[in-house]
Amino acid sequence: MSIEKILLVCLGNTARSPAAEYLARDYAKKYDVNLTFESAGFINAFSYMQ
Repeated sequence: MSIEKILLVCLGNTARSPAAEYLARDYAKKYDVNLTFESAGFINAFSYMQ
Protein backbone atom coordinates (compact mmCIF):
# COMPACT_ATOMS: atom_id res chain seq x y z
CA MET A 1 0.00 0.00 0.00
CA SER A 2 1.37 3.40 -0.95
CA ILE A 3 0.26 6.88 0.07
CA GLU A 4 -1.14 8.98 -2.78
CA LYS A 5 -3.06 11.75 -1.01
CA ILE A 6 -2.43 13.71 2.17
CA LEU A 7 -5.09 15.80 3.94
CA LEU A 8 -3.79 18.58 6.17
CA VAL A 9 -6.36 19.65 8.78
CA CYS A 10 -6.63 22.55 11.21
CA LEU A 11 -9.55 24.09 13.07
CA GLY A 12 -10.90 26.57 10.54
CA ASN A 13 -8.83 26.05 7.36
CA THR A 14 -8.02 29.75 7.25
CA ALA A 15 -4.25 29.79 7.75
CA ARG A 16 -2.40 26.77 9.14
CA SER A 17 -3.58 23.94 6.91
CA PRO A 18 -3.60 26.01 3.68
CA ALA A 19 -0.04 27.15 4.48
CA ALA A 20 1.00 23.57 5.21
CA GLU A 21 -0.62 22.46 1.94
CA TYR A 22 1.34 25.09 0.01
CA LEU A 23 4.63 24.10 1.66
CA ALA A 24 3.96 20.38 1.14
CA ARG A 25 3.22 20.92 -2.55
CA ASP A 26 6.36 23.01 -2.90
CA TYR A 27 8.56 20.35 -1.25
CA ALA A 28 6.91 17.57 -3.27
CA LYS A 29 7.63 19.45 -6.49
CA LYS A 30 11.19 20.24 -5.42
CA TYR A 31 11.96 16.61 -4.55
CA ASP A 32 9.88 15.11 -7.40
CA VAL A 33 7.42 13.32 -5.10
CA ASN A 34 4.12 12.31 -6.70
CA LEU A 35 1.54 13.10 -3.98
CA THR A 36 -1.70 15.06 -3.86
CA PHE A 37 -2.23 17.50 -0.98
CA GLU A 38 -5.46 19.10 0.24
CA SER A 39 -6.39 21.16 3.28
CA ALA A 40 -9.56 21.19 5.37
CA GLY A 41 -10.97 22.52 8.62
CA PHE A 42 -13.10 21.08 11.40
CA ILE A 43 -15.44 24.07 11.53
CA ASN A 44 -16.69 26.79 9.20
CA ALA A 45 -14.63 29.71 10.46
CA PHE A 46 -16.78 32.21 8.55
CA SER A 47 -20.18 30.95 9.72
CA TYR A 48 -20.75 34.20 11.65
CA MET A 49 -20.89 36.05 8.31
CA GLN A 50 -23.98 34.21 7.08
